[in-house]
Amino acid sequence: VFAVDVFLSDINGPRGGNDKRALICVQLAGRHSVKVERTHADLYSAVSSAARQVRGAAKRSLRKRARLEKAMLRELRQCPADLQTS
Repeated sequence: VFAVDVFLSDINGPRGGNDKRALICVQLAGRHSVKVERTHADLYSAVSSAARQVRGAAKRSLRKRARLEKAMLRELRQCPADLQTS
C-alpha cells in the first residue's frame, strides 16, 4: 500500500438522516487505486463499512495482480527450444 486517504463529510448539515459520507481511497503500488464510498446515518458505521469494503477490494486487486505476474513468468519460462540453445 502506497497511500490511504480518508474523506469524511456531512452531506446535508444538521438536518439528519443518512447523510454522513466516508470516502476511502487506497493507492496501491503500480498506479492501481481502490476507492470506496459509504453513506450512513452514523459516521462510525459509514467509516467501518467503507473500511471493510476497501480492505476486500484491495486484497482482490493485489491477488489479481499477483496471478497476472505469475502467468507472465510462466509464459517466459516456456521459451521455444530453438531460443534455449542460443
